[in-house]
Amino acid sequence: GNYMVIVTDASMCTATDEVVISKPYTPVTTPGNALMFNGFDSYADLGFGPELDFGTGDFTLEAWVNTFAPMTQVVIGKSDMMNGFWLGVDNNKAVFNIGNVQAIGTTDVNDGYWHHIAGVRSGGMMHIYVNGQLEHSIANTANINTMGNLEMGAYQGGFPFSGYLDEVRVWS
Repeated sequence: GNYMVIVTDASMCTATDEVVISKPYTPVTTPGNALMFNGFDSYADLGFGPELDFGTGDFTLEAWVNTFAPMTQVVIGKSDMMNGFWLGVDNNKAVFNIGNVQAIGTTDVNDGYWHHIAGVRSGGMMHIYVNGQLEHSIANTANINTMGNLEMGAYQGGFPFSGYLDEVRVWS
């Protein structure tokens, strides 16, 4: 269905946009109002926004995740097939990818328990955090300027997420 979303940034600027969720989702009660993604064809297309073209600047992606799935799966990402960024899980570990450079966590996060994962780019370095602990850092100054839509639960329509997502956030 179609839903209206209001986004407020740290400087209290707001934007309203329509979000299209490709398939019905199942809300769950713990924690908060998590969404269940089926790992096949459920994802949320959050639309295009030039404010999500971070250039070489700092930004953060974060979410609470709960999954058993072992495959590559994306929590949130944006790409136009040329460049982009995503936060997700690959080989059971949390991954933050910017322009094909990856910060990869060390904790297994596909164990059916809730984990907080965060990808941070700050000062030309990218970092992956799992449950508040820094697990990997690597240099990255890729210029993010993409015409693709921001997607939750998929990346370029692929790499579908299987499990629950809650409190998915993008910060700049």
